[in-house]
Amino acid sequence: MRGKVIVFEGLDGVGKTTLAKAIGSRKGWIYYRTPPPAFFKECVGLDIRTQTEKRFYKFIECLLHSSREIKKIISQGINVAVDRWIWTTLSYHFAFDQKLQSHWKQNRPDLYPEVLKPDLSFLVSISDQSEWFHRLDKREELTLNDQIILGDQKKRGQIRQLFEQINPGFIKLDNSGSIDHALGQVNSLLN
Repeated sequence: MRGKVIVFEGLDGVGKTTLAKAIGSRKGWIYYRTPPPAFFKECVGLDIRTQTEKRFYKFIECLLHSSREIKKIISQGINVAVDRWIWTTLSYHFAFDQKLQSHWKQNRPDLYPEVLKPDLSFLVSISDQSEWFHRLDKREELTLNDQIILGDQKKRGQIRQLFEQINPGFIKLDNSGSIDHALGQVNSLLN
């Protein structure tokens, strides 16, 4: 029996990692973070403002690697909760480089089928902006790219809009309240 794959997408700081880890610990699923350790430093270290295309294709390479790893896991009947997937990569990069979006649509649609399709994909948000900023203040580390995006309200809006354009099938999940409330919504869809 094949395991399930669910992904949590959204802006940084909305609770994707917290939700994916909680599903892992409370339901016995494997938590999978992208980019995985083998790619993390290289992907995150590239400045999204100046190296968008190089960074983008490094993230795509990472997703292909992750797809292969997750396919092996779910083939054993194990369920996987993923923190970030293809829609984060597409939305963030396209917001910084519209030419990249055009180039991708014309030249790389063949790559997308190789990326594992999740059983459920959640677009996580926090409707209470003050709560979102409060949570971000508590984060241990913000990358340069996190700081750029957090400081640019227009760019955040553009990224949110791209998420919805690229994947209109998202299940929207407001994570403004307690983790238990958000997990209850996720569990109701998994059962």
